[in-house]
Formats: sequence, structure tokens, C-alpha cells
Amino acid sequence: MKRPSILVFVLAASGPLRTQANVAPGENAVPAAAICEIIALAEADLPLASGPPDTTTDLAELLALNMTVAPEDWQKMADKIDPSDTSDQIKQKAALKTPAEAGNFNIRWRQWGEARKATNKNGEVKYNLDKLGYTSLTEDEKKTIADRVKTAAERAMHFEQKLAELRPKLDNADLKAANTYLKEAAFGDATGKIANINIGKVFGSASADTRPNACSGNLNAGAAKTLAAVLTCICAESGTAHDGACARKVEVANTWTASGERASDKLTTVRGVLKLCRQTTAKVLTSAAIATPYTALNHNVRTQSGTHYIGSLQSGSDCNGANTGGVCIKFNDYNPGNGMDLNKTPWGEKIAAVTAALGEREAVIEEAKALAALIQAEKQQALTAIYQRTKPTAAAQKNQAASGNTQKQGTQEETAEAEKICSAAENNKEACDKLKDQGCTFNTESKKCELKKDVKAELEKENQETGGKDGKPTSECKDKPQKDCTGNCKWDGKECKDSSILVNKQFALSVVSAAFVALLF
Repeated sequence: MKRPSILVFVLAASGPLRTQANVAPGENAVPAAAICEIIALAEADLPLASGPPDTTTDLAELLALNMTVAPEDWQKMADKIDPSDTSDQIKQKAALKTPAEAGNFNIRWRQWGEARKATNKNGEVKYNLDKLGYTSLTEDEKKTIADRVKTAAERAMHFEQKLAELRPKLDNADLKAANTYLKEAAFGDATGKIANINIGKVFGSASADTRPNACSGNLNAGAAKTLAAVLTCICAESGTAHDGACARKVEVANTWTASGERASDKLTTVRGVLKLCRQTTAKVLTSAAIATPYTALNHNVRTQSGTHYIGSLQSGSDCNGANTGGVCIKFNDYNPGNGMDLNKTPWGEKIAAVTAALGEREAVIEEAKALAALIQAEKQQALTAIYQRTKPTAAAQKNQAASGNTQKQGTQEETAEAEKICSAAENNKEACDKLKDQGCTFNTESKKCELKKDVKAELEKENQETGGKDGKPTSECKDKPQKDCTGNCKWDGKECKDSSILVNKQFALSVVSAAFVALLF
């Protein structure tokens, strides 16, 4: 079919039915295409769109981190936790005085127990915190970290609770039956396929003894109970001269004349019509994939002499299949103003239910994704709290000042920092693998985590370009007098220099925090 012809069909379908000599070629192409889109979705058994990311690991890691930096008496209390503890046992173990105090404890008790169990596992979390300089901090610094991590953990648990409330909405009964509903709408059978279509279920009525009777009736009681039936009524050839009402001739050898031919005898005709429907290109089942063609089909209900049709009617009032009569389906009680629309048909009711359920699920997924992102952000905040207090800058500079050394060249500093991130994983291959995005690789010969040679070379090249060939520091601190050498700058006795070893932006907080995740967990 040529593209200009499609435009003609769209324009013809946008208004009331007009009486003309014959059913024009392709006149029913637009509603037929809409029906075929939905039938193709029913045939495909598509999966639903994926849900929100799993935040189980993020939350568990954050809670384990929170437990590790918690006060010692809190950790000792957590050692007593048993997942099967009753409210009274929780009250006793936590030394709570009133039932009101036990409210939050009852909710979080098991989570705290799991977090404590995680921190006790080989002592890895505590060990790595110690290695990163946590134990060398003052008590006030540790308390600052603990408070910030605790706040992040509490907020994350709040978001997780909201997320838990949403999860049942991602898998309700209508969603589980989405493909079943589509098949019933398309074929009248929960397990229907084009190859095994049941003609009795397609039309499903003893009144379908002739084509006019099969292709007309009330919305919820007509013989055309499926989309396959509707498609047959608006596309099947009759014994009169046709030129393809639905864009091409449809199995002319299996015509369906107006009189004396029951719908139940027209299995081969229905199968021929269904050959119009090509396979869908969709990969997942979405509300839009169904709603778009269904809306188009609703827009193609047209009016003539007070009666509503989908298809083409040239003369009379019967959908008899004749090219001079009507190749259509008629709805006797169609009245959208009173709620009598296509949703009242057996097939439309199921399509509307699936579309609504999918739309609600997709909205929930977006909300859940936002909550998951907030949980991940809280975990990052906790790691930030530790990084800001345990980054090696202060200790490194103290050592340099004590030995009289000047600040190293930017190239050496940044390369050394990159190597330090990798070497912190030591002989732990799993931890090293988590640092691959930071350029680390596990040396199978030395059994150690190391910075990749090509990454090291590239890093040195980049830093030479940005740090200056003469090896002098290039930063906001350079050339400042001693009285102005404050904030992120430090006076080393001779000149003002960066107080941070991380001169290059390449080692910003987000990168280093990612390394912490691998080391701590």
C-alpha cells in the first residue's frame, strides 16, 4: 500500500461515515492496524518492564558500617540479639524501661542483629576501617562520624520502609494476569494463540448464525466477543467484488457472505484475516504499548443515522460484508456520555484493566526508583563522613613536616594515591575486583592488588600536563602570603601549598568513596 493512501484512510476515519458507491481499498486499514497491534502483543507473551533496583546490599552495607562506628556499649547490646527475640526479651536485652521505648527497637531489632553479624564476620569491616586510619582519630572525631553515619542509616531505613510499602503494588493480581487478559481479549482464550484459535470462543454466541448477526449487537452482549472477531468483521472479504478493505485482499478463497453462513463455520476465514497482524517489535509489555492502539481504535468508532460502527458502511444498516453494503461491526447501545463505550465490551473491559494496572505499576516503579536512589545517596553520605575524617592527607603532611620534606610533585602524589587505593585491598581478590573502575587489577603472580601499568602511565602523563613540568604545585594556594594561607591551604614554612594530597580532580570524593565500598565490604 502506498504511503499517500494511508493519509486518505486516516482522514476518512476521523469523521462520520459517508455513503459512497463501494467500500474503498484500505478504508478500514486504520482500525485494523490498531487491532493488530494489540493482537500482536497478546500473541507475544511479553515480560513486564523491570522493577526498581534492589537496595538490599546498599542498606545492609550501610547498617553494617553504622554498627561498626557505633559506641561500644551499643555493639555489646547488639551481640545479644537473636532474630527470634520477643518484645519482652528485647526490652530486657536493651535495658528499656517502658513499652513505648521498645517501639522502634521491635521494628529494627532484627536489622541491627544482621548488621552486627556482618561486622563480626572475620572482622573485615572494622579491620579495613582501622587500616584507613579510623582508630587514629580522636574520640570527638569518631563521635562526629558515628552521628553522621547513624543519621544516614536512619534516613535510609525510612526510605526502605516506604519502598517496602510499594513492592506489593509491583506484582498484584491484574499484573500477574496481564498476558492472560490480553489473550482473552484477543482470542477469547487464556492460552490462545493464532495457531490454535477456537472459533467458538472468538465469536462465542449462538446468535452468530449470519454475518450481520455476528457483527452487530449490544456492547456487552454482541457475538463479536474478541478482537479477532472484530477484525474479521471489518476485514473479511465477501462474495462481492472487493479490493481489500483492510489494505490488501484477505484470503479471497475463504469469503464470508451475508446470509446462511454461521461464524462458527468461518475458522479458515478468521485465520486468513489474522495473517494481517505482524509480530510486535516490543520487548516488554507497557501501558503505552496497549493504550496507544486502543485509543486509536476508540477514535475510529463512527456514527451514521444514530448508530455507531467501526469500519465502513455504504448503504443500509447491516454489516453484511458486501462492498456496496457494510464491512463493519455495529454497536447498538454505544453511548460514551452514559459510560457505554468500548470498555463495556468483553474485550475492551480486559484491555482497560491491563492498561490501568500497567500504568499504576509504572508510576510505582518511578517512585520506587527515586527511593532507591535516596538509599544509595545515604550510603554515599556515610562513606563521605568517614572519608572526610580518615583521608590520609593530615598524617602524610605531618610526616613530611617532621622530616623537612617538601610537598611531592603532583604526578607522584596522585600516582601514589591511586596505588594506595589498590594496595589497600592487599591479597583480597574480591575486594580488588570491586576496584577495577579505579584502575586496579589483581596480580595473580604476586597475589596482590595493584594499579594497572597503563593506568599509571596515563595518570602520570595527565598530571604532568596539568601540574606543570617544573614540579611546582599549581593550585589556588600558590603564591599566597602566609597570612592568607588558610582553608584548604597550609603554610609549610616556606610557601603556601594545598592541604590535600588529591590535587587532581580525577580523585574526587565520588571515586574514593567507591573504593571505600570495596574495602569495607
